Amino acid sequence: MSLRSLPLLSLLAAVPAAAWADAPQVMTDFGPTHSIVTTLMQGIGTPDVLLAPGDDPHDFTLRPSQARTLSQADLVIWVGASLTPWLADPLENLAGDAAHLSLLETEGWNLLPFRDLDEAMGHDDHAEHDDHAEHEDHAEHGDHDDHEDHDDHAEHGDHDDHEDHGDHAEHGGHDDHAGHDHGEFDPHAWLDPTVVSVWADAVAQALIAQDAENAEQYAANLAAFQTDLTTLSAELAAIATQIDGTQIILPHDSFQYFEVGVGLTPAGFISNSEDADPGPGHLRELREMVEAGDVTCVLHESPTDAEWAAVLIENTAAQTAMVDATDRAGVGYIAMMTNLATTLRDCAN
Repeated sequence: MSLRSLPLLSLLAAVPAAAWADAPQVMTDFGPTHSIVTTLMQGIGTPDVLLAPGDDPHDFTLRPSQARTLSQADLVIWVGASLTPWLADPLENLAGDAAHLSLLETEGWNLLPFRDLDEAMGHDDHAEHDDHAEHEDHAEHGDHDDHEDHDDHAEHGDHDDHEDHGDHAEHGGHDDHAGHDHGEFDPHAWLDPTVVSVWADAVAQALIAQDAENAEQYAANLAAFQTDLTTLSAELAAIATQIDGTQIILPHDSFQYFEVGVGLTPAGFISNSEDADPGPGHLRELREMVEAGDVTCVLHESPTDAEWAAVLIENTAAQTAMVDATDRAGVGYIAMMTNLATTLRDCAN
């Protein structure tokens, strides 16, 4: 089923008056996607989600019950193979008859490339930082420049040209998605509300394509969500003016879209990869910044991060706090993003 990016009003005008009586069975991959889809399905139905709070989206194995639910889906909405490479084969084998929407493949925004953290943080020598393994860790995500083996990507074959996406030019000016190896690009794009605004429109179109009878409700939900996202972007910008990012150490390098969106530059990261421990030289450098008073806040996202954060702030005046960038708490996308910004502000000040 084609999920090409048609204007939503045109799609609404094209749907028949009679359609399915029941809401479609929709499967999402993890917290942020589930929150977005839940908002757009309000009053109609509730999507399923594969990953429980705390599950690692980068590395996961489906349980039999999850595989069974996935096989019953009418529509699967996921961030994409760059984030969850383990999901590509189950989608093909278990949900081949369902419609698939990969949010990373939608039009209207631009992917940010993975950063050279030596350059981004202004460090001359990180050779001893074995946590730079993210470039190896994400290499397995890179074999996606040819999508013929993924049914869900076939509908995006017309995405050869992104030059009309001027509203996201700040995201790197990547004019061509079709030729990109997504292993080079950061998939954590839900941390920018302006990207989620584009995704929400694509999700609404996919839902209407499955459930035309409820088209007006999906459109109303989308309009309300877009208004909330606009308000959120303004609130995040206001909070960001109260934050000196150079005083903050983040858990790992997956907050780039948030940083770009609100104009923050952090002092560094506990680990430069989500699944790699920091090297001793890297920890020593961070500890020196904390001891000197240059860093006042060390954030963590997991028990492991919390242990490293405790080491970094021990016997100093710096604070530590937990951030939630994947809606582990189940509070919804708007609250998750607001909480993320206020946590950074309160911890750093």
